Amino acid sequence: MRQRLAFVLVAVLPGCGSVVGRPSDGSTEVAPRCDPSKPFGSATPLGGLGGFELQQSLSFVAGELTAYVALAHLPAAGQRSDFDIYKATRASDVAEFATPTKVGISTTDNEPSVGISEDGEVMVFAREPAAASTTDLYEADAAADGSFPSATRLAISMPGVDEGVPHLWGEAKTLYFSRYVDGVKFNDAFYAVRSGGVYSTAAEVPGVNTTAYENAAVVSASGLQLILNRADVMYVGTRTSTGGDFAVTELRDDAGTQIAGSVDWVSADGCRLYYSKATYSNNALVSSRLYVRSRPL
Repeated sequence: MRQRLAFVLVAVLPGCGSVVGRPSDGSTEVAPRCDPSKPFGSATPLGGLGGFELQQSLSFVAGELTAYVALAHLPAAGQRSDFDIYKATRASDVAEFATPTKVGISTTDNEPSVGISEDGEVMVFAREPAAASTTDLYEADAAADGSFPSATRLAISMPGVDEGVPHLWGEAKTLYFSRYVDGVKFNDAFYAVRSGGVYSTAAEVPGVNTTAYENAAVVSASGLQLILNRADVMYVGTRTSTGGDFAVTELRDDAGTQIAGSVDWVSADGCRLYYSKATYSNNALVSSRLYVRSRPL
């Protein structure tokens, strides 16, 4: 499976003036330091991260100073890209990251995507064992010192099916992710409700999935808006009532160009959009980079 740049997301819909996070379960919106009705500006490469050539799946703890991200160096010709999960910190939300440190749950397997809860207590990530050809979802709980020493495969993860691009939101830690059934179904966006540390049976996010690749989706606090990736470009969707289907349109920047890449995260005030862009050759990942776009005042 072509794992997104392996697989991500959050954003603010242009012209709506409200922060797009995930479904309505208590997320706190932050007063914006920009005009949230304006489109995002031009892309700037994200600084720091230790010089890794392959960067993807960035997810922040609340405050935007601590991030978890999948990083890798370019593999030898004919070899797969083996990502690990790293923790990266910075002094402010506009500063470069310091050299990242590998998280304890990283192994010799491929871990190409990660999501962290806003409180930093729960991590969900994708893992592809060396002897396997599919990725499964795992969850890790933070220890008292904030580390993630161990992980458990999620019960909702289906055997023989590619799953990834996990995203957790709000106090309820609702999980959004992408699922791919080889030869049967392309990447589609799913969600599962978490209660008592257990996830419900996963269901498709209504109205967004097509025969193209949909690499996960994130729903606003109101439940009436979302942003997703489809075939490596970004789309936004709206609906008139929770439970209804989304009507999806393109997400365009201030030059009127549809934004390409895989959405990873958006600041709580809706002013900064973080995303990844990948380059493939013969279905092999040859480069990927993290970028940020900002809205003007």
